[in-house]
Amino acid sequence: MLTTPLGVCTDSACVTLPSLRTVIVTGPAAGTVGSDGVILNSVSLSVNAWAAGAAAGWVELEALELAPALLVLELALEEPQAAIRAATSSEAARSGADLAVGSIECPLSRVAPTDATEARNVPASLDRMSHDRPVIGICASLRHAKWGVWEQRAALLPYDYITAIQRADGLALMIPPDARLREDPDEVLELLDGLIFAGGNDLDPSFYDSEPHPETDVPIPERDQAELALARRAVERDLPVLGICRGMQVLNVAFGGSLRQHLPDDVGHEDHRRIPGSFDGSDHDVRLKAGSLAAQAAGEAVHATKSHHHQGVERIGDGFEVTGYSTLDELPEAIEAPARRFVLGVQWHPEADERSRVIAALVREARGYRNGRGSE
Repeated sequence: MLTTPLGVCTDSACVTLPSLRTVIVTGPAAGTVGSDGVILNSVSLSVNAWAAGAAAGWVELEALELAPALLVLELALEEPQAAIRAATSSEAARSGADLAVGSIECPLSRVAPTDATEARNVPASLDRMSHDRPVIGICASLRHAKWGVWEQRAALLPYDYITAIQRADGLALMIPPDARLREDPDEVLELLDGLIFAGGNDLDPSFYDSEPHPETDVPIPERDQAELALARRAVERDLPVLGICRGMQVLNVAFGGSLRQHLPDDVGHEDHRRIPGSFDGSDHDVRLKAGSLAAQAAGEAVHATKSHHHQGVERIGDGFEVTGYSTLDELPEAIEAPARRFVLGVQWHPEADERSRVIAALVREARGYRNGRGSE
């Protein structure tokens, strides 16, 4: 332990700082300084990293307002020694002017917060702190696609989903199917403030103990397996989640529910998907339960929707309840998990309707989730 004008340096690298504008971390080794986490009283920091010539590297942290706070740094240097200097301006720190108020030196080859509370607060990377928009993960499909002179298997997502997230001031992050996420969904969920399961191909009926109907799509097992694992863990973590069309069915099946594989056999019409590949003619109203999350997200009790599906939920998954029904035939078209902060499935396509408030509601909840993580 080393006591300095700035506070106390320990092998956990926790330093109590006075009111500052800039903190510079320098090291004697060449190469990049890698940083895994910073907490500063929930202040959003703009972070940039450099390798300074062949002699030193530094990370500069700048914020508009910094009150006295606890700074937790995780560093990875080629050499285990580093120095932390605090100054009243970045220019003074760079030039070595007399405005520097103190410095410390201690081993920082790999550091960790000193207690479990701080550990929960350390973000997965400094990049999480370098912007204000909530990060919304959205699962992509695997399809054979053609662009330019190429025709290959591709991870695909209709761009309407991306623009809907961006209009709501969210940062969209596409998540392709990934076999490792089946075993460790937290690897990507740690990066997110909200998660959307998008529409697409039918789920493999084997996941709800059924044989495939002749009209059921050929399954894409890589996508199904990854998304079911992500759904279970995201809900367990209480991450804000929105399932759209297939995504609503993913949520239902992930928690033990089942699906009706071809609605025309059950309801006697094809009004939920009149023209494959188009929303034309398939607009209809959904009646939403008063006070439900679905009604709050939609902003009304009777909601006009754009529909494109031939399957629907049958047995409802554990922990979910139906809060929206089609006015066409009473088909369940909204489900939610009332014990969670925001877990909603809608059978329609809000991304295809610029007037819809549903995706914006998810992004808004994700922003609250993000802010809450920063203040714990």
